[in-house]
Amino acid sequence: MPDINDYISHPESSSTSPEMLDRELTLNDWNKNIAEKQSEKEGIVLTQEHWQVISYLQDYYLHNGWPQNAHTLTKKLDAAFTSQGGGRYLYTLFPGGPLSQGCRIAGLPVPQNAENESMGTAQ
Repeated sequence: MPDINDYISHPESSSTSPEMLDRELTLNDWNKNIAEKQSEKEGIVLTQEHWQVISYLQDYYLHNGWPQNAHTLTKKLDAAFTSQGGGRYLYTLFPGGPLSQGCRIAGLPVPQNAENESMGTAQ
């Protein structure tokens, strides 16, 4: 894992931005046991398919942060899982919304506007 002190000392040689380091800190406190407990609260039994979406969300967040609006991420998520059925498939896995519910289980901050009914939640 990149070290913030190394970045501060040698910013020109580091391939990791400070923003990425901050995002890594967000994920440091997360583990699969936490995800299992959160999914239980959400009424979801995690399967391999859920873990694929969780992994996608975490990887996207780590490398890109969240976009200005949830719709952008919704479209990327839909495109990434098109072969499985896109949005319809994702809502079968996360009926409370692939973004809002998926991010809570993945230990990520819920993207801005994801709680809007048209942008990632069915509640």
